[in-house]
Amino acid sequence: MKIKLIPIIFLAAITIGLVGCNYEEARNESLSDQCLAINMILNKEDISANSAGEVSSPISGEPINSAINSFTGPGLASHWIIQYERAEENFQNYTDFVFVTSRTIGQWEEPSIEIQNSVADEYKYACAPFIDAPEKMQCMYVGRYRSYLVAFGIDIGPNDFTLDCFKSGIDAIDREMSECFATLGDSTPTP
Repeated sequence: MKIKLIPIIFLAAITIGLVGCNYEEARNESLSDQCLAINMILNKEDISANSAGEVSSPISGEPINSAINSFTGPGLASHWIIQYERAEENFQNYTDFVFVTSRTIGQWEEPSIEIQNSVADEYKYACAPFIDAPEKMQCMYVGRYRSYLVAFGIDIGPNDFTLDCFKSGIDAIDREMSECFATLGDSTPTP
């Protein structure tokens, strides 16, 4: 059961690894509905999940334009989006925090999938085996899209999701961000 909690632990610990959060009390009225985090969160069909939790927005302790959701069946997955004033710094801090070897997670390596990300300013994705269940992996994607920081974690294994589900989730994230930016044109949304 400990293995299944890893994605949730990573996402719950985000506030530990990030700095420079904007604790804004009201959402930015200049953002279109297409660019609200709650409207860009993955749905269960994007990753072939059996069910999705209830989207939580805003995320406690994070800026107002933030959202998180979790998915189950056949394994566990989670996705969050947060709009920051200093997304570049937060991207670096979060990738340094997430992609580390630990007592429960082995060495992180890029999986054998091809990512064609069209709008991310920077991104990183990798998978690592669970130490006590090497046939299973934790895969993570972290992307910075202008002022948005996005993370997607998924369990991969014989009785869990597949690498195709991981790729589908990344493709869906890129699609949602592209649709947001199409409404903005060249302007950069501010949190």
